[in-house]
Amino acid sequence: MKYTLIALLGFGLLCLALSVPVNDEFVETTDDLQTESKTGATWGGRRRRWHWHHPHRHSPHRHNPHRHNPHKHNPHKHTPVDVDTAAYGGGGGHSVNVRCPTGSWIKGFGLRTGALVDQLEGVCTDGSKLSKCGGNGGGYRGVIADPDSRVAVRTGSLVDKFEGHGGNGGSAHILACGSGYRANGYHFRCGSLVDRVQFHCRLASELDKEKAAIDKAAADKKAKEEAARKEQERLEAERKARQEAERKAAEEAKKKAEEEAAAAKKAEEEAEAARKAEEERRAKEAAARKAEEEKKAKEAEEKLKAEEARIAAEAEKRLKEKNQGAEESVIVATVNEAKAVVTDADNEGAKLVDEGKIKIEDAMKVVIKCESDLEECIEKGGALNMRLATNCAKELGCTMQDGFSAFKKMMLRQQQQQ
Repeated sequence: MKYTLIALLGFGLLCLALSVPVNDEFVETTDDLQTESKTGATWGGRRRRWHWHHPHRHSPHRHNPHRHNPHKHNPHKHTPVDVDTAAYGGGGGHSVNVRCPTGSWIKGFGLRTGALVDQLEGVCTDGSKLSKCGGNGGGYRGVIADPDSRVAVRTGSLVDKFEGHGGNGGSAHILACGSGYRANGYHFRCGSLVDRVQFHCRLASELDKEKAAIDKAAADKKAKEEAARKEQERLEAERKARQEAERKAAEEAKKKAEEEAAAAKKAEEEAEAARKAEEERRAKEAAARKAEEEKKAKEAEEKLKAEEARIAAEAEKRLKEKNQGAEESVIVATVNEAKAVVTDADNEGAKLVDEGKIKIEDAMKVVIKCESDLEECIEKGGALNMRLATNCAKELGCTMQDGFSAFKKMMLRQQQQQ
């Protein structure tokens, strides 16, 4: 593409050069360049020389484009993620090689010192602590902050001083991770004292990414836990609401059942009271009716007795009139036998009344009719022929239950015929 552009540029320049006119208008003649006197004139005592001007044609130069030589790309070196500082101190003791958890770095050191450094313990930004290195000698200096991963030390075969704490033996050094790095661990050597120190360093950008990922994971976990907690609370609230609704429904059902039971009991009591009242009313009515019937029966009995006494008196009187010569004992026997027949009829009528087969008024009528008919039978048979009178009464049906019933029916037929 670039060569095409260069060729077009050259062609354009060539066209421009050819377009310049080269006719006589631009050619100077000799007359134009000559002086008034070809013999010449002098200026200042010197002869002036005339020369001819010959114009030259303009020949445009060709454009020779230069070749583009691209420069070579020298890639930059890759920045390592993890590096270690120099190690200072001796080679005694045992190795303690540890790192902080992912996404965290050392923010300080727990320190014990005397004339030498007795113990170091890294404290990470996530709150965790690294393995201790050293013994329990010296005094505890607390947690010495290290925000920039840069610590001044003095060392010989042992570590004499660490970040301003300890003795002044040995040589001074700086443990520094450098720009863009943070100490996220250490490789120490120690026994009862700290022998050697060295930091593990990691790119701060990587640590920040790791921490951001961890924080995000923690936030996501927390959000999930919070969502789960809220969901659990919602489910628990629904369960409690459901239990409360069930409890209220059970209470309402129980209350309704109790009210229905109370209403049923009340209705039953009212029905029982009404039944008892009805029974009492009926009992009273029955008692009143019975009393009335007893009263009527008593009145009928008294009336019957009076009637019997009257009939007996009249019968006795008639017998006396008809049988003046009959013996008194025979007359008394006849009257007593007639009374017995009437009494039997009376008792039979009373029995039928008690059994509910007839009414007392009908029974009284039957008995009275029986007495009247018996009286006629006695009158027909005479006092001296009591057997004839008794047979007559039997034929009429005044005695026994069957006879009494037949006599009643006969009497009722006679009443209907009348």
